[in-house]
Amino acid sequence: MQRIPAQDAPAPLARAQNGRQPTASLLSLQFPFASARLDATARTALRDVLPRLTAAPGITLVGHTDHTGPAAANERLARARAEAVLQALRSLAPGHAFQAHIDARGTCCFAASNDTPAGRARNRRVEIHLGLDPEDAP
Repeated sequence: MQRIPAQDAPAPLARAQNGRQPTASLLSLQFPFASARLDATARTALRDVLPRLTAAPGITLVGHTDHTGPAAANERLARARAEAVLQALRSLAPGHAFQAHIDARGTCCFAASNDTPAGRARNRRVEIHLGLDPEDAP
């Protein structure tokens, strides 16, 4: 699993004009084909950002897949990936009650073209955002 850092540390969150709490992208974790298992590299990446995650008022975990396979299966896999990340966070910080929103995007919102193996690999991910408003998450 490859750790892909998002933008440099985002600025503190401010309430948007529409009153919603915006999200700031923190980390994207890659997954192998048809898998929701986190490897040691992903756990290390989560451990590295754990202080920021526990300090956040909430987090949004957005699971993604590539376009391979049936849409319903991809939605289930996207959700399973996001839930696996939340479970890993809970095991890394057992005393912390994460306020988390899970979003599954198995049929949209690709980070790269699905025409190449490398592009499909980039699409198999969970994005971690600081904030709880899934409508603001990319």
